[in-house]
Amino acid sequence: PFEPFQIDVQILDDSNNYNWVMFRGKVVEFTATGEPLRMVGTVSYVSAQKIFQKEFTIYEEMIKQNQSAILFLSMSGTIEFVNNTTTTWLGYRKYEILEKHISFLLVNNNAEKLLAENYRGVEQLITQSGSYLMAQVATSMLRLEGETIGYVLKKNSWKKNLRFLK
Repeated sequence: PFEPFQIDVQILDDSNNYNWVMFRGKVVEFTATGEPLRMVGTVSYVSAQKIFQKEFTIYEEMIKQNQSAILFLSMSGTIEFVNNTTTTWLGYRKYEILEKHISFLLVNNNAEKLLAENYRGVEQLITQSGSYLMAQVATSMLRLEGETIGYVLKKNSWKKNLRFLK
């Protein structure tokens, strides 16, 4: 009947700023009749986490809904993320692309030049149907706290006069 709880609330401080605070607690001792006798818990300041989560959600949605094809590659070239535009234009479902090496999508199977900072060039990509799609792509390094964690491969816009070579 007395389950552990967690609740996030906003509290107005002396400077008229709202701050997020998280309360967690649970009853640890009961009376002989089953009434709560002793409870333990914590109070944590979580404003920074709330702000980060909100920003992360906004950025994630911006990438997902972006009209540019965007892929995130690990340092070794494994595809870790693709947005909806990528899957729409290439015809793959996400599970058919994720965790595969980027060379899987390249006609020449050579991803070496893509796995470099600030690569700009035209690549032939293989669609799910087996057609070849000419795409002008750009690669940039993605860094987190100064450490390079992967590559962002972006196709800025799809032309109406796409050339299918196969």
